[in-house]
Amino acid sequence: MATAAVHRLVPAWTPDGLHWRPAGTGPWPLWESDPTPGCPHDTALPMAVADVLVEPHLAALVAATLAVESVSARVLWGNAGSALAAAGRLVAQARPRAAERALGIVEAVLDTGSMVGTGWFEPGWSFRRRSCCLYYRIPGGGVCDDCVQGTRWCDPGTS
Repeated sequence: MATAAVHRLVPAWTPDGLHWRPAGTGPWPLWESDPTPGCPHDTALPMAVADVLVEPHLAALVAATLAVESVSARVLWGNAGSALAAAGRLVAQARPRAAERALGIVEAVLDTGSMVGTGWFEPGWSFRRRSCCLYYRIPGGGVCDDCVQGTRWCDPGTS
């Protein structure tokens, strides 16, 4: 997201070259085993991001998860939409001059393939999901800022 929104470059990341480095705590860093310079884009930037991200990576991740866990594909795609919105928001906070471009990219990707209908933006960068991520079911969990339930507690009787 940052590379596209700030530099107008879309890396040619492939599923074979992009890897996660498992970590005991915190996020899992990404690394690229065969870095290829990004392609410069301008007007087609949002669709270039969608082409690199949605089918090759997110659809594969959803399929792999569904193969081993009983969870709704809608929940998984909602998680992806939420993560995309959060990535755009972080770029906008760090680089305010790229905020408008980041929002355009996020909105376009959310309007692509299986991402359609995963959520919407309220004024500003306030994203609201259309599916619950189920985090509230984890002991000590709670309601995410973008929960479809809004400010009320998400429980099995209302989700």
